[in-house]
Amino acid sequence: MVASNIHSVGGVGGVGGSGSAGGVGGVGGAGGSGSAGGVGGSGSAGGAGGSGSAGGAGGAGGSNTTPPITMPAPYGRLYQGTLVRRYKRFLVDVLDANGVLTTMFIPNTGSMKTLLNDDAPVLYSKSNNPKRKYQFTLEYIHAHGEWIGTNTMLTNDIAEYALRGGLVSSFGVVKSIRREYTYANSRVDFLLETEQHPLPVLMEVKGVSMFHNGVASFPDAVTVRGLKHLNTLANALTDGYRAANLYLIKGGVCKFEVASGIDAKYAEGFRRAMDAGVVMVFVSSRLDDSTGDIVLTLCESPLLS
Repeated sequence: MVASNIHSVGGVGGVGGSGSAGGVGGVGGAGGSGSAGGVGGSGSAGGAGGSGSAGGAGGAGGSNTTPPITMPAPYGRLYQGTLVRRYKRFLVDVLDANGVLTTMFIPNTGSMKTLLNDDAPVLYSKSNNPKRKYQFTLEYIHAHGEWIGTNTMLTNDIAEYALRGGLVSSFGVVKSIRREYTYANSRVDFLLETEQHPLPVLMEVKGVSMFHNGVASFPDAVTVRGLKHLNTLANALTDGYRAANLYLIKGGVCKFEVASGIDAKYAEGFRRAMDAGVVMVFVSSRLDDSTGDIVLTLCESPLLS
């Protein structure tokens, strides 16, 4: 049976049976023995990590106790196809239902390491805006047994939905969210005001789409800008703010490590920020392939030590 807003094109290998949308792996469990503690409470800092990975955020470990929430599909109907290649950074060629090669927009500046496999199944959306040069947008690539979100333009929308929906309770009930808040010489993704605490929260959001052996990693390339954001958040703690970095994992995985082998300076900055009291929050976003909706889960013991 085909979901009402996922249009099967048939013949896409590795996704699902003929005439149906493919299955997606479930949300990964919290890390077992050897995993770091869960997301810290307001102002708590985590311990430093071992060699090659960042330390865990402060707070109690254990399995997830916060129920997931579901975000209605923000992209309308999804269509299946097969990836041919990515090029010019924001373009991909995809074979559509009829085997026609179609060029699509992919709003993603990352390297997309571990995702760009030959003949990978994909899901894309269609725009009815006649002014758009490319009618279709790539939304997901199927890799590592998961539908991995590729549209980074949705990252902050999904994160805001999680915050307003009460999924993240580390800071209290959110009263208001301001986007693109100017602090010092930076524009921070969110300024949160909460009911239980007089100090506002500065929050940066990072989309995570690199995976290996069931573990999500960030960054997938050297990120000077990301390091600057960590330093900005740490500095804000001494200037009348609380601070947090939310990592939105674009698949049903709840294990995370900083990719120190790709960007050692970012890994060091991650540890320094936690030691200073920046709260690290991890949320997985899994596609429900029966509806096209996005299931959001708070990862309460995500960090590998």
